[in-house]
Amino acid sequence: MKYFFLVFCFMVVGCTSLKNTAENSQNAEMDVDIKNGNLIYQGEITETSNNAIFSLFNNAEFKPNRLVISSNGGEIGAGMDLGRWIKDNKLDVEVKGVCASSCANYVFPAAHTKYLRKNSVL
Repeated sequence: MKYFFLVFCFMVVGCTSLKNTAENSQNAEMDVDIKNGNLIYQGEITETSNNAIFSLFNNAEFKPNRLVISSNGGEIGAGMDLGRWIKDNKLDVEVKGVCASSCANYVFPAAHTKYLRKNSVL
């Protein structure tokens, strides 16, 4: 019985460590910034990323007019919020890499002008 309890404890700790590692690597891939006069949005579409991009835009001295995005999608509500914000601010959207799921359904269609790079996927 002692050994069963020890094995169980190690399994629980090991699973928890794997989950935290996956979450940290996912967060490390997220990038929201302003570069070369464009808003940059890379990674999963989340409320946190949206709030960061909204804040960058609101605090920018010169308002960018293009969002360059690469995203496999994300939360539906966050995707709809980002699309509505893009529409309200009359932003152009340029796909760099992939624009799938919530990105393709809500963000890209909301753009004033839409750009697809040569090797991008929508």
